[in-house]
Amino acid sequence: MQRRTDDAIHAGTVLPDLAAAQFHIAPVQTRAHQHHVDKRAQGGSTAILRRKLIRTKISRKARAGRCPHSVNHVASTMSRTTSGSGDADNATGKAGKQRGQFQSDLHAAKTIGYPCPMLNLILLEDEAVLRQELTEFLGDCGYRVSAVANLADFRACYAPTQHHIAVIDLGLPDGDGMELVRALRAEGRQLGIVVFTARSAMQHKVSGLIDGADYYLPKNTDLDELAATLSSLRRRLGEPVTVPTWILELGPRRLLPPGCCAIALSQQDLTVLQVLMAEPERIVSRQQIVESLGEDFLDYDQRRLDTQIRRLRRKTEQATGLSLPINTARNAGYRFFANAAVRP
Repeated sequence: MQRRTDDAIHAGTVLPDLAAAQFHIAPVQTRAHQHHVDKRAQGGSTAILRRKLIRTKISRKARAGRCPHSVNHVASTMSRTTSGSGDADNATGKAGKQRGQFQSDLHAAKTIGYPCPMLNLILLEDEAVLRQELTEFLGDCGYRVSAVANLADFRACYAPTQHHIAVIDLGLPDGDGMELVRALRAEGRQLGIVVFTARSAMQHKVSGLIDGADYYLPKNTDLDELAATLSSLRRRLGEPVTVPTWILELGPRRLLPPGCCAIALSQQDLTVLQVLMAEPERIVSRQQIVESLGEDFLDYDQRRLDTQIRRLRRKTEQATGLSLPINTARNAGYRFFANAAVRP
């Protein structure tokens, strides 16, 4: 009889009062608890997003033929620095070391050829490292970014006449981002709102769109989709989507990178750039470049041209922080692959 009672206890058929008590003392879903749940859900999404940020920057620079690291190298680096997703970030010391390594790789992967920001965007993201990385990415995409960490800072920073687009996280330490979205919509202003959050369930997405978001993107979204979404929203708002243009001025002998100060050029540099920028996206042969310099192609030392191109790239990057968009076509010539204009 005693054994049967013990079996019943183990089976959960005895002590119903205890079971009921356990049921009734379930914690209330407070704001702090919801924020904790959001951050746990965000752990994996944040790690994935960081890897995507690095991959995107590296891929763009690799396409320009100027990348010191391959995509596979960075992917393996990121798998080391963000392995374990949320679990790794929970260890404070380890997370600090990982973030330091990530920032080093991010600096090495500096992107190329994007314009000076032309449209003001406000970003609300409470995770510090992710906020910084998204700020860099959005800046590279052509936006002047105001980045804030919580609702209070957003209210202090947001200027309706200045900010045209808001990218908003939902799980915040001082409230729910959807409350902010509803409040912004209630003001009736023309503001593009993109919710960018770890809450990826369909019911959250539907609710977010109904409550005022123009777009609702989970944080595991591909970064190209985020950039395209912002570009689409920009068009809907009537904001011009301009293509960054590199301008070569022949008279003053200077290069005007998009959104940056002019770079003075020597006559040889001017001649080389004129040949390349007159027909962007087309491979210009070495012979054509050499002959434009007034040299005999058969007698010309090819290493001189390579040295001149390297010097131009270095000069541009030092002056502006941008990489000169010139690709080397092996055994063929060079190609200027960005939008270009040549002026008298």
